[in-house]
Amino acid sequence: HPNYNDFVPIWKRTGDCAEGEPKIKAGTTTYLPAEFSTDTDRYNLYLQRAYFLGATKQALASIVGMVMRKPGEVELPPRLEELVENIDGSERSIDQMAKYSVTEVGIKGRIGYLADYPPAPEGISKEQQRLGGYRPYMKAYTAESIINWREEVINGRNMLTMVVLKEQVEDSDLDEFAHTFEDQYRVLRLRDGVYTQQLYDTNGIQGEELVVRQGGKPMDHIPFYFAGSENNQ
Repeated sequence: HPNYNDFVPIWKRTGDCAEGEPKIKAGTTTYLPAEFSTDTDRYNLYLQRAYFLGATKQALASIVGMVMRKPGEVELPPRLEELVENIDGSERSIDQMAKYSVTEVGIKGRIGYLADYPPAPEGISKEQQRLGGYRPYMKAYTAESIINWREEVINGRNMLTMVVLKEQVEDSDLDEFAHTFEDQYRVLRLRDGVYTQQLYDTNGIQGEELVVRQGGKPMDHIPFYFAGSENNQ
């Protein structure tokens, strides 16, 4: 998306500032240019002595602290109460998700959430799904991982019709002790009122288009939501 390309360098700069001096110094001449940068020994001494104030990190910590000074109040129906302590399937609580979200929005101005449900085998009951560990979850996506999107007016409503999410998956096929990651892209589409997902990797299409169902029927919207510092569009 054109807006994505415009904001990526801004997100990186602000994120690096929020991480503090080690990250800034790792950027070397990006953040600390010098006429003698080709003189490696001299420049390294210059970089070592340089002082970074770190006001961004302190300001962010203060903002997050003010927002999260009181625990959030969450009301969910009984069948969804387990999400309070594990909203994303990795034991992250709603409070932890909220703190992470405030931090991301404070740095980059936006974050995205995908509500999802793992695909269950055809024909199994809801009780069988529950016993098998199938459950809804919400996954957060940073601004950098939401690389493309499209909106259209449908029946008088402005709706998402396409979202492309960049994900990293670990590949341990070659070496069980190595930690190598590959990019994959999750494409969410709304075509003719039907919501689908499809995965791509660097070699192209990774799997068939999956029609996402709710109560046995195809969903009629993309359950992806933006949260922003100024608006939630």
